[in-house]
Amino acid sequence: MAKINPKTAKAMYKATSEASKEKIAQERYGEFGFDTLTYDQQQEVYKNHPKLQKSSKDIGSTSPFSKSRCWKGYQPVPGKKAYSKGSCEKI
Repeated sequence: MAKINPKTAKAMYKATSEASKEKIAQERYGEFGFDTLTYDQQQEVYKNHPKLQKSSKDIGSTSPFSKSRCWKGYQPVPGKKAYSKGSCEKI
């Protein structure tokens, strides 16, 4: 069996993990990708699939957002694409 470079193996594992997150987001929530899910939805995916790697891009990891894709005091607007202009409205 051929030896695999550790950096290559890590990159392959990361790519597979990211693809799995995207597939789960599309199948379960009908979203375009994992990054369009709310914080609570992302946490539910991680709870149901504990082997998935958490990423620094995920909401809540290093984000100023609080349990949502919007700033504190704002709420998501239904039908608007996440993180686009006008996607959050003041409560």
